[in-house]
Amino acid sequence: MLIGIILGLKYLLYYLEGRFPQFFTAPSVSLPAILIWVFIAAFAVSYVIIILIVLPMWYRSLSYMVSSEEVIINSGIFTRKRQYMKISAIQYTSILSMPFSKYLGLNFLVISAHGGRMAMMFLSHKDITEISGKLQKYVFI
Repeated sequence: MLIGIILGLKYLLYYLEGRFPQFFTAPSVSLPAILIWVFIAAFAVSYVIIILIVLPMWYRSLSYMVSSEEVIINSGIFTRKRQYMKISAIQYTSILSMPFSKYLGLNFLVISAHGGRMAMMFLSHKDITEISGKLQKYVFI
């Protein structure tokens, strides 16, 4: 995604240079070129911060708990979010798996109930089969 943004901004720079040559007297010191490079640097830095800091913090704060009476999801970095769903309210569950999700942990479990929906994200294949098995045992007693 970052490469696409950088290529788009570089294309914008070349487009502006061809469309408005009076603003590009010296290519290395023109104001539009400097602004485009500042945008490229800002996108690159924000992308690195999100990938290296924010996502690992969010992933560490994510937790799931399934008991015989309710399903609880805890998440959030700066603000904590806790979702509860009664087992008796569950109507159905859906498992979403991506290609190679058995090896990469890109499995999602969506729990639908009366008036709401919860999503358990980035579960391993073992965890998703265990959780869906427990939910089926509790729901279809």
